[in-house]
Amino acid sequence: QAPVPAAQAPVPAAQAPAPAATGRRAFAGAWKLNPALSDYQGRPAPKEGLLTIELAEAELRFEARITNTAGQTSTSKDLMRLDGRERVYELALGTNRIEGHWDGDKVAWSRHIGDNRSMKVRVSLSPDGKRLTWVNEVRNGAEVKVNTEVFDRQ
Repeated sequence: QAPVPAAQAPVPAAQAPAPAATGRRAFAGAWKLNPALSDYQGRPAPKEGLLTIELAEAELRFEARITNTAGQTSTSKDLMRLDGRERVYELALGTNRIEGHWDGDKVAWSRHIGDNRSMKVRVSLSPDGKRLTWVNEVRNGAEVKVNTEVFDRQ
């Protein structure tokens, strides 16, 4: 039997590239903010940002490190349960009601704080899984701000 040419030889598993995450699992990973593609409704875009997402079927954990144009870095962490059940707890600003779920291939959640404040978030992936878009609508009384942040996979 003739030897298999090197170009046709199977790649050992240890050297094979990892398969790309697909479906809901594709949200997990590290994402770098793309300020040029993000929209902050006329407000200055951050200088840089890194979003890290861990995902299980019924929950999403994230950590965002954002550096503003003055060089100040802030970090926020959160755990979003994605089972569609509302959770209620008290904060200094009032009663906090939060609900998260899968909306098809998007992650969606809403948070209501007291009677006049709310936040709706929708997170989606590009078809190739290389770009994540995070749309955050914040209402404070009659004022509404919508930020669209675009992240590239790292």
